[in-house]
Amino acid sequence: QTTLSFSTSNWQTEQTVTVSAADDDNAGPEEVRLSHSASGGNYDSLRQDLVVTVTDDDTASLGLVLSPLPLTMVEGESATYTIKLATPPTEAVTVTVSGMGSGMSVDTDGALAGAQTSLGFRSRWLTSPSNWNVEQTVTVSVAADDNTIPDTVTLSHSAAGGEYDAVSRELVVTVLDTAVPGLVLSSATAPLALEEGGSATYTVRLSQAPTDGVVTVTVLGGMSSGVSLDTDAGTEGDQA
Repeated sequence: QTTLSFSTSNWQTEQTVTVSAADDDNAGPEEVRLSHSASGGNYDSLRQDLVVTVTDDDTASLGLVLSPLPLTMVEGESATYTIKLATPPTEAVTVTVSGMGSGMSVDTDGALAGAQTSLGFRSRWLTSPSNWNVEQTVTVSVAADDNTIPDTVTLSHSAAGGEYDAVSRELVVTVLDTAVPGLVLSSATAPLALEEGGSATYTVRLSQAPTDGVVTVTVLGGMSSGVSLDTDAGTEGDQA
């Protein structure tokens, strides 16, 4: 097991977890679920899951790669996730995001006025430079509401163009209330979709200050699938 510690002085500080995947003999992508269980203060018994997508470094199948899965955020704030294609397309591909619902908005291009909801991907066979395997960022914003119940919104992603016609994928967004304790998981500089033999990072923080003492977050899962975790890259070996 791997643990992180939070107190009243560092609960807002994002702590980084490095995920590494070993090579195996299986072809095709695998999904590994990491569970995060909290204990201490008013965080006892809280749990939040994160899905890691591991793609084979020899073969790739058609699909949309989203990271992180799922996405956790706090109401009144913004969060981001990334999208890329799993394989080079034969034609230009457009991915459209929908399903935001009341109080939630997405923007795929902050440089343009208004909220954009689509992304474009190209192959090196069609134009230069290609960007089918470049992570493009989607920003999700949620307004604060009057209730204290966590909300769950499922965003749909539909692709169009070439062999990607009718390809789709969903992303579950969990919105935590500012008045209720919760774990906020998000991707860092590298997306949480990695190839065998590679690594990626994500961060963990608390949604509000603990009432007292230290909150310990324990990360479990993935080890039997060749996935290892490290909460302190500055210390030699996996910290467990």
